Amino acid sequence: MQASDGDLAPIREWLKSGRGKPGIQELKPYSPATKAYCAQWDTLTWENEIIYRQYIGSNGNVEFLQLLVPYEMRNGLLKEIHENVSGHLSTDITLQQVQRRGYWYCWKRDVDIFCRTCVPCSQYFRGAAPKHGKLQDMRTGLHIDLTGPFPRSEGTDMTYICTCVCAFTKYAVAIPVPDKSAVTVARAIIENVILKLGCCDVIVADNG
Repeated sequence: MQASDGDLAPIREWLKSGRGKPGIQELKPYSPATKAYCAQWDTLTWENEIIYRQYIGSNGNVEFLQLLVPYEMRNGLLKEIHENVSGHLSTDITLQQVQRRGYWYCWKRDVDIFCRTCVPCSQYFRGAAPKHGKLQDMRTGLHIDLTGPFPRSEGTDMTYICTCVCAFTKYAVAIPVPDKSAVTVARAIIENVILKLGCCDVIVADNG
């Protein structure tokens, strides 16, 4: 596949022949990728008729070999690493895993685009969470909300449940109601909470 890749084929022939690094004039008609590979000529190596790039660590030694990945293999390699190594890795971890295995011209850009356009990742990750403000004192007494509509039980017209929870004791009252009109909900709270348990200072709702 390296031999049929337009950017790698010239590099392959030059390494195979044992000649030295091509000159600037000779490289003029070739692609930016081929020129970029030649700029790293001293790190390229030829093993078993395959081109590799030597990864030089901070200590100046060769830490591992990176396959010069042909264009036709890149998407499959990215998919295998990003999805199948341990399941939809983050962009940074995908970059690290790709770097351990292969190299090509503008590989970081391609990895970033692949991760950004991954459908499952885009559905799950919605961006960085907004910064939260400091907690503020809030006097609360009774939290109320409506759930439903639910299927009607036999012999009743109740389709909603009005839930009332004390913010301090977590004591909860669930009141079945036929609809969610203001009058119905107010009557349910008065009859089932206030007249039985007492009146609270504040009622917290979602303005529904």
